[in-house]
Amino acid sequence: MKDFDNWNKHKKIVDNKKHGDSFYIRDGELWWCSVGLNIGVEIDGKNEIYERPVFILKKHNKDIVSILPVTTKVKDTYYQYNFEYKSKHQSVVLTQVKAIDTKRLSRKIGVLPKNLRKEILEKFVSLYKYESPHLGAFSEPCGLNNLSINNSNNKSSVKLNVPYHSQFLEVEDYYWNIRSCSGACVAMSLEYLIGKKINILEYMKEAERAGGYSKLNGANHDYIISFFERNGLKSWRYKNPENKDTLSDINLLVEELEKGNSVIVSVNKFILEQKKFHLILLIGFEKDEIGNVTHFYYHEPEATIISIDDDKAVGGANREVDIENFKLAWRGKAIFVSR
Repeated sequence: MKDFDNWNKHKKIVDNKKHGDSFYIRDGELWWCSVGLNIGVEIDGKNEIYERPVFILKKHNKDIVSILPVTTKVKDTYYQYNFEYKSKHQSVVLTQVKAIDTKRLSRKIGVLPKNLRKEILEKFVSLYKYESPHLGAFSEPCGLNNLSINNSNNKSSVKLNVPYHSQFLEVEDYYWNIRSCSGACVAMSLEYLIGKKINILEYMKEAERAGGYSKLNGANHDYIISFFERNGLKSWRYKNPENKDTLSDINLLVEELEKGNSVIVSVNKFILEQKKFHLILLIGFEKDEIGNVTHFYYHEPEATIISIDDDKAVGGANREVDIENFKLAWRGKAIFVSR
């Protein structure tokens, strides 16, 4: 019989804790966590304070993270990922993902090597990718990789072969990797148009020094435009003070894509009921038989995987969003750039 009464006493102690060092928690780390006593086959904590190691799958903010429990009971099963860390065989239980308050985390064990973190995430995604019939806006990659202009079956589409860059994969500095969507979009646009590669972190730091980025307001769109211009490109954004510089339709986006130019657009994203601004890169569209745009193709810089064997349900590159969901998320702001 599980001693739920004793766990309840300790749970009150955990709840009264301050968040303390939660700012320093990072994705991919192992921590001791007060998992507690749970129901049935739900995994429990051990020892007098009901702890067990957990893998930090995703830090959402200073108060909440998503975790996967870790066990020393290694099994060769599709539902676990087995690994060796500090000469100890362990296993991540992929089926028992859970969002927890960071008050439950007590001591950092260490950070897993990048290759192990990548493999855990890939196996976790592969386990769940077919479970949900609707992944929502900005969730489903389209899996197309080549430039295509298709006019078959009375439908038309444009798909630009834009190189992909990820802020999470390329910016190791934690402060900046969650803030570098603008730098990643600039890097993709610049390499696509003139073949020039830039360091995303160096770009972000220079933008901050020049007033082109602030933690409070994010990326300054005029700074991005000036950066493109300094690199010999043409760049502009829609300006109209009467409607707060906001476009009312997608026509300009489609026109630029038809010319072979990718477009940086600003969208809303929601994290735990908080609305944040985010930049993505449009790389194409699809129209139906009567000429209406039905989908946009885009690169999502905020991703930890580029793609997995062209799997349509995984990765930040070559995603697809239907036009209704795009309009719900789009802030009406765009940065246009061309040769």
